[in-house]
Amino acid sequence: MNKKRCPWCGKIIDYASDRKNVIKKKTPRYLLFARCGHCHNYYGQTTNSKRMTMCFCGIGLLVLMGVAFDNIIPMILSVFLILFASFGPLEKMNENEEKIISDKFPQLKIIVLETYSGFRRNEYYFLTDLFDNMPCFSVVSPIRIFSFDKRDNKLLACFLYDHCQNIEYMDKDIVNVYNSKKKLVAKIKFIK
Repeated sequence: MNKKRCPWCGKIIDYASDRKNVIKKKTPRYLLFARCGHCHNYYGQTTNSKRMTMCFCGIGLLVLMGVAFDNIIPMILSVFLILFASFGPLEKMNENEEKIISDKFPQLKIIVLETYSGFRRNEYYFLTDLFDNMPCFSVVSPIRIFSFDKRDNKLLACFLYDHCQNIEYMDKDIVNVYNSKKKLVAKIKFIK
């Protein structure tokens, strides 16, 4: 899995140092909540995502099965489900540990012209390979993938932040897309 990135600025986060100045009040112990060391915005994992809901239902079911059938195996499996829940996507949050829902950035429709490796949901992809070397919010915004239709070669995504270069890149005929490791993933074109 790619390194974790801030949902506000897209920079690589260091959770160990980011969480030092933040005190959790609502977020469960096994979920992340911190303040980005680059852009100083709050981020974390929320318990109201689909992944968390499914995990909590599964954990409850496994524990009940373990108790009902006097078997420890389902209870052990519930521990693995808790670990799976801890790998949920990072979301934009405020200082009160509440998820920020932003309608500011509309979903982008994208045609994939050439693919060199696959896309993953909730991952960030970059339109320049210089992104990690530049200061926060100084270059074109990364995109976050919501879905990828392999049959039609179409993506649904959104920009992480507003930048004047976003429009320039949307007008280009061919845009290179890079992953966190600065490797070329695909060539795309934005649909208007």
